[in-house]
Amino acid sequence: MDNCCVLGCGAEGTDECCGELWCLVHLNNHQEGHEECAYCQDFAPCAEWTACGDDVVTICESHLVSRGSNDFCGQCGALTSLHINGYTHVMVESYQCAFCRESIGEPCQDSHDEDCQDDDDDTEDGLHEYDYTPCPLLFHGDPPRYYGVELEVDDGNAREDTCNTLMEILNAQSLFYLKSDGSLNCGIEVVTHPCTLQYHEKEFPWEAIRRVLSSGRFKSHNTDTCGLHIHVSRKALGFDHTQQDLTLSNLILLYWKHWLSIVRFSRRKQSEIDTWCKLNYHPGVVDALVDGQALEVAKRLDKYAAINTNHPDTIEFRIFKGTLHIPTLIAALQFTDVLLDLALTKSMTWIVNSTWNDIAQACDAHHELMQYLAERDLLCVSS
Repeated sequence: MDNCCVLGCGAEGTDECCGELWCLVHLNNHQEGHEECAYCQDFAPCAEWTACGDDVVTICESHLVSRGSNDFCGQCGALTSLHINGYTHVMVESYQCAFCRESIGEPCQDSHDEDCQDDDDDTEDGLHEYDYTPCPLLFHGDPPRYYGVELEVDDGNAREDTCNTLMEILNAQSLFYLKSDGSLNCGIEVVTHPCTLQYHEKEFPWEAIRRVLSSGRFKSHNTDTCGLHIHVSRKALGFDHTQQDLTLSNLILLYWKHWLSIVRFSRRKQSEIDTWCKLNYHPGVVDALVDGQALEVAKRLDKYAAINTNHPDTIEFRIFKGTLHIPTLIAALQFTDVLLDLALTKSMTWIVNSTWNDIAQACDAHHELMQYLAERDLLCVSS
């Protein structure tokens, strides 16, 4: 019969799910452990869970790609509302989801709010302590893939004057903030609010910031203290913890497989790498594709690893040396974006068998990155 149960049990297929006909008995077994898609009510085995605090929804794979950007929480990328059958089902009260409102805080309405770190500004130049985080973080561009940059500069002549001039840019555009750091002699850490790659490339005032820092005689590349750290939101690694963990594993494997080329890309000295951004993964099993135990250890190192996993909401790439050459900074962002794409789309087998030429070919859509690879003689090398 054409309408038999998909499992071939001989019974009539009376119900459709996942594009196949099922008998009632096997349909119940098939749907056990799955959730109904909020869009199409299909109990697809590929259903994805999007959660933020107590707000949990399920979306099948075919509808993951059809969500509008206004459905996302502006902080973490979780869904805030669903547009189904012409109606909007609001899950939270605003573009910021309930969990992020609770953990990060509402935008400040009262400048005297004791709980808001924005008021903890006890210096006229706006230079905050190393552990400062503004309230709230401001997200620029469409979620969920945001990049936050920490650019360290040091050895300038007039830190207070430089900070005051940077504050003029900051007051015009709330895109970054300034911090001190114990690893610097008398430097500044410029920390961006989360932005998409395109926003960093096209809209962020990097050149204006560079001019101010250069006029204050600050340096970044030509120091032994400065790094360029790139944070990416964990939500960009996948829609659930299982997907995020797999993507993180793939990123760690990509760094291990192409470590020598990545070190050349980073412009770091070996002494700096040993101190600030050591390799995560050190496999001890030579006859296996991946050493699972070593990979788990690689995800739990201290913060001074090439890929720092200690932040609850982001993954931090610490490998890059600081720079005031903005095309180089953009190239580092683009390179991180390319590796994230590969980690999301390629298997562990592909990564372990890949060559640096495979990586370089994946970079060809980015002008600054390709130019930088050519400058560093990294367009055609062995790993």
